[in-house]
This record gives sequence, C-alpha cells and structure tokens, in this order.
Amino acid sequence: MRASSTASARRGRAGAGCLLALCLLAAAATPAAGLYDLSLERLEARGALALEDYRGHVLLLSFFEPECAWCYRQLRTLERLQARCGQGLQPIAVGINGRNDALRRELRRAQVTFPGTRASAALLALTGEVPATPWTLVMTPGGELAATLRGFVREAPLAAAFPELCPQS
Repeated sequence: MRASSTASARRGRAGAGCLLALCLLAAAATPAAGLYDLSLERLEARGALALEDYRGHVLLLSFFEPECAWCYRQLRTLERLQARCGQGLQPIAVGINGRNDALRRELRRAQVTFPGTRASAALLALTGEVPATPWTLVMTPGGELAATLRGFVREAPLAAAFPELCPQS
C-alpha cells in the first residue's frame, strides 16, 4: 500500500475510532465540577468569557497553539460544524503555549467566528495537562465531561455524534 493510501486509511480508522469513543464516553459522562464558575480571557475582544453563559449548550473546548497545522484544521472544522449544527453546539477555542498576539493570529488565520480564549490556570487545574494539540473536550449541556478527543477529528464523525443538533448533509 502506498504511503498516502496508508495514511488515508489510518485517518479514516481514527475518525471512526473517535466517534466510537465519543459515543461510549457520552454514556458515562462525568461532572466537571466548577466548569461554569470559570471565566477565560478573551483573545479577540477585551474582557472575559464567562462559561456560565453557555450552560445548556454542548460545549466543544478545543485547545490549540500557534503554528499547529492540525489545530488550524480542527478550528476550521469546528467553524463548519457550528454553521451546520447551529448555536446548540458551541465551540470555544482555548489557546495555550503562546503569546496572546500569536494565538490571535491563529484565530484570524482560521477565520473562526466562535469565541477564542486563553487557557487559565483554573481551567488547566480542572482539565489536567493538555496531552497534545488539538485536544477537544466535549461537555454536555449540563456541564458534564462527555469525551476528550485527542488530535484532529473530521466534521462527519463530529456531526454524527450530535444527530439531534446536526442535520445530515
């Protein structure tokens, strides 16, 4: 098998595996105590973003860092997913490992319309160490951690995980 075919097959299996993991973890959601008590520094505007304002939404907290090609792809995918699924599904970009100006530059380059923030010490204490980027935490409308998705996840498996919010295209 050619290297590109092998990589493509591996990505397909990874997407299916992420969807399966998402479904399994959603069934065993655990509370993320204190999540809605947090405010995160906004990158694209002044002030803080209160996570309490998103209670009742499925939150996708996507950790990214500057000059990360996979992070860029994940942010673009989440932008398309939100356009497709509506406001019930709320991505929030959470920047780490960079200066604010570099994180802002990545958000502008990805042309996201959803909020971009900087990870706070309190959020990192709650989530633990970020294992790699992109890393996405899927939170239920009630604030429970439903899944953690490590690496890039394509739009189709993400949309399929939320059939009540995302119409099939």
